[in-house]
Amino acid sequence: TMIRPGLILAGAATCLLAGPVLAAEAWQPPHKESCSLAPGQDCGADVKCPADKPFALGGGGGIPKISDPNHRLAMTMNVAISPNAWRVRWRNMGSSKVDATVMIRALCSDDGKAWGK
Repeated sequence: TMIRPGLILAGAATCLLAGPVLAAEAWQPPHKESCSLAPGQDCGADVKCPADKPFALGGGGGIPKISDPNHRLAMTMNVAISPNAWRVRWRNMGSSKVDATVMIRALCSDDGKAWGK
């Protein structure tokens, strides 16, 4: 028997269309926080997910601006604090004051499976 290429392609397309619906997830816009940190002091923020994507799946942050290029600012927390919020914190581990601007982002989804929902 001869197999027609058109039938193979039609079968493959049907298999692709029959797949599961993927959850909608998106990185939220960066939240900016400016801090003046004495030695040992913390800086950061909590980012909440929007109503259409209420579940926090991940997060993180960065330090786009800092007053001292030889700083000792360290990320001390990068964790979900509730099903819909992500927390990022930095601590001044040095011995002098540091002015910093930090950015925090959260990856949010409409799928609550990771939270048992």
